[in-house]
Amino acid sequence: MHTHLKRDQRITLGALRRAGHNQSFIADQLGVHRSTISRELKRNRMKSGKYHAWNADVQAQERRKQSKVQYRKIDAVLGSVIEQRLSPLVSPETVAHEERFPALDRSQGKAAQQRSSTSLCF
Repeated sequence: MHTHLKRDQRITLGALRRAGHNQSFIADQLGVHRSTISRELKRNRMKSGKYHAWNADVQAQERRKQSKVQYRKIDAVLGSVIEQRLSPLVSPETVAHEERFPALDRSQGKAAQQRSSTSLCF
């Protein structure tokens, strides 16, 4: 399991590292796997190669923020379509159905909607 270190753990890591302790000892003290310490030191060191806890925390937070950008791919046009379609009386499933099958004529009434919805699996 992948473990993220918290700020206080990073501070402890930095102090133990400056005291000359090895990665295995630090991992035991923090209660994490030694590969977590190795990864933390590798990813969050400064340009000088030294590890500083506050700098490491800022770098880790920035990476976390950037990793979620790929999931925010709703542009302004799609966002406005979603907002227009979602009202308190319309379920997201109905919006998804209408987006998949826009050619269905709404004037056919409820019976036509029931026939089409029973043949679909969501």
